[in-house]
Amino acid sequence: MFLPYTGMHHLLFSYLENDALVMTSANVPGEPMIVDDDRVKELGADLYLLHDQPILNRADDTVVRTIGSNTQYIRRSRGSVPFHLPIDSKGCAVGLGPQENLTASVAFDGNIWPTQYIGNGEKIGVPEYLEEAVRAQLGFLNCRPSMFAIDLHPGYSNRPLAKLLSQEYGAELMEVQHHWAHAASLMVDNHTDSCVALTLDGTGHGDDGTAWGGEVLQSDFDSYRRVAHLETIPLLGSERALYDLRRLRFAIDEMNGNENHDFADSESFVLKKLMNNSVRTSSFGRILDTLSYSLDVCKQRTYDGEPAMKLEPLLARGKLVEGFETETVNGTVRTAHLFRQSEERKEDIAYSVVYSIMNELVQSASEAADSAGIKYLGLTGGVSYNSTITRMFMDLASKTDHPFILHNDVPNGDGGVSIGQVAIAAKRI
Repeated sequence: MFLPYTGMHHLLFSYLENDALVMTSANVPGEPMIVDDDRVKELGADLYLLHDQPILNRADDTVVRTIGSNTQYIRRSRGSVPFHLPIDSKGCAVGLGPQENLTASVAFDGNIWPTQYIGNGEKIGVPEYLEEAVRAQLGFLNCRPSMFAIDLHPGYSNRPLAKLLSQEYGAELMEVQHHWAHAASLMVDNHTDSCVALTLDGTGHGDDGTAWGGEVLQSDFDSYRRVAHLETIPLLGSERALYDLRRLRFAIDEMNGNENHDFADSESFVLKKLMNNSVRTSSFGRILDTLSYSLDVCKQRTYDGEPAMKLEPLLARGKLVEGFETETVNGTVRTAHLFRQSEERKEDIAYSVVYSIMNELVQSASEAADSAGIKYLGLTGGVSYNSTITRMFMDLASKTDHPFILHNDVPNGDGGVSIGQVAIAAKRI
């Protein structure tokens, strides 16, 4: 909900007999904002509020949350760009972001300038919008890039654009691991050149071919080291496991040697065959999805982040109970055994599972920081939008000998990845 904040809004309401309107922007979910009035009318709305001025540079609404004194940008866009962050690097480089919640960023003459929020790279028109935004940003800054940074994932839709632009400018193309870019964005946000970061999200292409997402990375702008990670779980049917949450629970039950009754015998037979042939993930996001399903909070994901978001209120009401302890073995935080039958309250199960995992991750981070002489522990990635998880991290980190850092100006999630990418690229230059 928001109050009228432009002259147009005041004029509109001065002629209405109502106190409020339900309105939406002219967007198809995930696609670039429509700028053609004729196309807008295809949306089938009851009424349209149009302007006679053309839209020259699209910018979606900015979306934020707060935790304590920290601002968490979910989308940094209209009203919050143009915006820049200082870095200790010269030259010109471009980061083209990951796949979802896309932004790009241009580093030039000691500053990083991110674009507005772009969208989901899989959607129609988004790669073209990304190119438009990058070229506009380069034009504003009047710089010629010598390096383009892209995500390590070989299938992302912005890779053809990266190849096109690198050839056009005669620039080097650099691949940056997804979670290293998250950690780098956190360092840029906090004006430091090293940290040991918990990089927690849904998924990112790991340098070992698995899908990462529950990582402890010792990072600077030159390199990273994977200190610890969550136990990997098979994604049965790959992408299908992200939406059919039964598959996540089935995989964990198989790992624990437990019977699963969510599928018919014929389906179970096929899924068991997939256990050793599926991509494995260390994702914290998939742990939250499985918890949400197991506790009857969300049975099927219909939009990005739905199971974890629906779990958040339950998690916030929980308290720590015994019986959900875990351990780290050779850098792997065990998680599968935490999914067992329990008579405890649902909220206490959720809280205790997540707390035990976070405790192990923070301890691994603290030990790595001690060993390497690094000052800060950090938290980044889409999972850190969860206020309860962030507060767990703050509480656990405050018990170590290391101060902690959080996001404030850079988006926690994938909207901040391009900032980390371009910081790493600029340092390489």
